[in-house]
Amino acid sequence: MTWLSFTCGFCPRTPAEIHGLTACSGDRNIAASWRRHEEPLCSRCLRILTAAGRRGRVFKKTGVRWWLGQGADLFAATPTP
Repeated sequence: MTWLSFTCGFCPRTPAEIHGLTACSGDRNIAASWRRHEEPLCSRCLRILTAAGRRGRVFKKTGVRWWLGQGADLFAATPTP
């Protein structure tokens, strides 16, 4: 497997695997606030995101809330007028 990054997507540790993530950078009801990523995660950050469950976890540096997985059930977006 070829790595694009030799550090975790959230900290300077060495990642174990690449995982699918969902991020919300604004209002949960606006579809444009949501995006999906694949990021390398170390075991510590994977454990933190797993423990966060459906609440997600805010990355303090950017203020973006992250969830482990790319499930559509996380999207709470509804059409806005």
